Amino acid sequence: MPKDIVKKAKNKGSPAGFYPYNPTPHPTTSVKYAPFPMPPPSPTGGTPTSSLSKFYDSDMGELTSPSPPASSESDVPVCLYCDQPLPPHPTAKLSQLLSSTALSPSSDAVARLCRLHHLEAEVLPNALSRGYPQSINWLALHGRVEEFLPHLKAILLDTSSTPEGARARCRFWQLLLKRILAAGGVSKAFEIGPEMSAVRDYWVGYYGEKGRAVLTNLLFKNFPQQQFKDHTDPVSWRRFIECVFVTR
Repeated sequence: MPKDIVKKAKNKGSPAGFYPYNPTPHPTTSVKYAPFPMPPPSPTGGTPTSSLSKFYDSDMGELTSPSPPASSESDVPVCLYCDQPLPPHPTAKLSQLLSSTALSPSSDAVARLCRLHHLEAEVLPNALSRGYPQSINWLALHGRVEEFLPHLKAILLDTSSTPEGARARCRFWQLLLKRILAAGGVSKAFEIGPEMSAVRDYWVGYYGEKGRAVLTNLLFKNFPQQQFKDHTDPVSWRRFIECVFVTR
């Protein structure tokens, strides 16, 4: 700092927020931080029973017995493929899928895994908190699909390029086209990377994997491949059904 400034500060007094130059370095101190407080262990020592496991017990018999909670010494676990948080108490089905996908991380396996952990971590708890039924009437789902069949058929058969066309007004068809364009082609659009970036666009809500299978089978029967395979360009008949219809 120039001497005249220091002198001025000494002679007239340092204004608020202004201090004369001091060449003496400040001593460095070693700051020790307290460890991050961790939640106390459960007083009962047992595995908590969540509403999620209750939902699976009542509707998806194969998805039972949630795994023990993660160790309190670790951070919140996240998915290795999409970096989204995993549920605190994953079901046995999700734990098994995590192990099998690690051994064979195909695009379909990874997409299936991410759909399931998103369902358990976010969709189901949110649905249960809003009072959604924990037992799904799968027979009633057939009737709901039949109500949409005329609308779905119009999307499938639409060949127009006008903004008023059925495909132009279909959100999931537009998402599929954007996905293909962003990836640079149909084959690249369904590789693991693009599959993960688009997987959240194709949830089926709290119906879960079982609901996805039910919806897919119903739509396959109502839109048979031999009859409609020439109307699904640029993707295959199966991809069209799964990405455009099942997600509605």
